[in-house]
Amino acid sequence: GTANLAAGKTISVSANGFNSGGLLFRNFTQAGSGTAQNITTTGTSYIQYGSNASFAAPVTSSSPGLFFNGCIFNSSVNCTKTGPSNDQSQGNNIFNGPGTFTNTGTGYLLMTASTPDAYNDNVSFVQNGTGPVYPNYNNNSTYSGSLTVTSPAATAVTFGAGNGTAALSGSGGQTINATGSTPAPVFTRLVINDGSNVTLNTPVNVSVNLALTAGLLNTTTTNILTMMNGSSTAAGNALSTSYVNGPMRYRKSSGGVSTLNFPIGKGGDCRPVILTVNHTSGNLYTYQAELFDASAAALGYTLPPSVDVVSAVHYYTISRVNSASVSQPTLELSGNQTIQVFFGANDIATDGATLTVVKNTYNNLTKWIDIGGFGGPSYSAGANLTGSITSTSSPTAFNSFSTFALGNKIGGNNILPVGLLHFRALPDNNQVDLGWTTSTESNNSYFTVERSKDGVNFEAVRQISSAALNGNSSAPLNYTAQDPNPYAGISFYRLKQTDLDGNATYSVVISVSFDKKNVISAYPNPSKGTLYISGAANETSLKIEWFDISGRSLLQQIVPVQGGLAMLNTQFNNGIYLLKITASDGSVKLQNVIIMK
Repeated sequence: GTANLAAGKTISVSANGFNSGGLLFRNFTQAGSGTAQNITTTGTSYIQYGSNASFAAPVTSSSPGLFFNGCIFNSSVNCTKTGPSNDQSQGNNIFNGPGTFTNTGTGYLLMTASTPDAYNDNVSFVQNGTGPVYPNYNNNSTYSGSLTVTSPAATAVTFGAGNGTAALSGSGGQTINATGSTPAPVFTRLVINDGSNVTLNTPVNVSVNLALTAGLLNTTTTNILTMMNGSSTAAGNALSTSYVNGPMRYRKSSGGVSTLNFPIGKGGDCRPVILTVNHTSGNLYTYQAELFDASAAALGYTLPPSVDVVSAVHYYTISRVNSASVSQPTLELSGNQTIQVFFGANDIATDGATLTVVKNTYNNLTKWIDIGGFGGPSYSAGANLTGSITSTSSPTAFNSFSTFALGNKIGGNNILPVGLLHFRALPDNNQVDLGWTTSTESNNSYFTVERSKDGVNFEAVRQISSAALNGNSSAPLNYTAQDPNPYAGISFYRLKQTDLDGNATYSVVISVSFDKKNVISAYPNPSKGTLYISGAANETSLKIEWFDISGRSLLQQIVPVQGGLAMLNTQFNNGIYLLKITASDGSVKLQNVIIMK
């Protein structure tokens, strides 16, 4: 039989209640635009939506048992399971409006036991009792809106706990969220197939497989993607358009050799890495990798004898911690490890045979070592190559984790493109003076100085053409520019370097604390180790603090001021440092200082 609920009509439960048996909506249609339904049953009863049922208006229900076995909901759904039974919904449902599925009982609420479901709007899964919620348990579900989970602090919501797959396949950007103290949700099999991107607003764990087919997966160090031990994902390559845009983690708790794929990128660049690691035990270690769209050369690290230039476009940080989240860059590693690094056109690699991988070490952070490279594409004059190289542990062994970048072997043909030696911004009366020096340039057209009030949203201040002949130079070149209208307080600056073919890369972001009433500054810059601080006529002393390029505090001191002038003597090695000057009124000046003895 069939049933049709006329427009304006509702289904209600009598005063005597509905406390046993089932209320089934089978071959059921709510006509027209419909009227919202609100149904509550009690005792040992259950509500089943489907098969062959549809609702035009919002549906709210509460029942001890709850099943979804082939129903179309064209408006919102807010259904709660309250009882002890274990309920397996078969699936074949379409949710065209927002959905909230809540379990306050002690039995489980299982979705998609045998056939797929489709969620075409935002959906929330809530566990408020001891009974679990299992979205897309044993079959595929597509999610076109955002996902939100709520569960007790010790209980994670697992998507696809049987053989199911969760496919995020929206078109306008989706988010994955968790409320309160809810732990990271687990996706057994996760597919990212969004026309725009998926953003994590909570940590997410993948236990079996991650497939990236369309769109970016946006992560942060707080809201991070973690691949669990034994899980898999494809690394992709520099041409991939779907990747993790931000950091991601991989856990390994097995002895022996494992390959860990990191399909990572940043902004418009996909630059995966593949690690092959060998553990001597089954203890848990977690690797975290992140690509930075910034110059490795600008870090100022000392070059090894076998390398003449490092990338001015990208570098990676790869950390390794134990189960207590304590850094362990080497513990229980066996022999040498390998890393495969991918590169694209804007890395300006023209000779794969002379590319190499450089890294620093945990006990010497400011010195690059050369861990070798092979497998790159052959030299092609004037062509920017796309491909990858794999480390060889020669001439130096790769047996710890830290910062990594591409390098050019001595005598090689890789420019890697504009090598930025330094970028500084200094307050000067009513303006900010900016300066930078390049070590090399390849196909460089111009620089754009960009300014920001918050370090996120930038605007163009000045455009400076390349001083290199035809955009190419192997000798250092100096540039200057001015910003006559800096922001009050802190201004952030970065360089945008644009190639002759229109490709652009960005420098690291630097900041200036600018107060037009205070013109304290340090000179000369670069310095051989002795600096003078001027503009402190109203001060008797200044608080000084030095930082390295990673932000680590190196030295704090109080220096006397005489006649508005203070003198500093440093014992630092050559490199770029941040000098923080604090006056008696609490005002702060930040200045990049180059030590070049």
